[in-house]
Amino acid sequence: MRNLDLKFVNALKQSSFFIGWLIIITGIAVLAGWGFNIPQLKSIIPDFVSMKANTALLFVLSGAALLFLNFEKSNNAIKIRKSIAALVVLIGALTLIEY
Repeated sequence: MRNLDLKFVNALKQSSFFIGWLIIITGIAVLAGWGFNIPQLKSIIPDFVSMKANTALLFVLSGAALLFLNFEKSNNAIKIRKSIAALVVLIGALTLIEY
């Protein structure tokens, strides 16, 4: 039973690493679309509403926080994850207040 749990945890770590990079790449692509005015990159799915630049930035930050979950539980990694999470919440709340 213990071996099965360890395999499951390793599978979750690998998938969180992959998903973290996928989220970061998506956010960077959308930011590049806004920076270079490429409409195809501003929307994840064609013919859908474009993603806003601050949302793309939050994608990058959220993906980075997800990647930091794979590091050891050192004080620095925990502080970085908490700082990124606080920044995501702050920007999200400011965006919500804007509307």
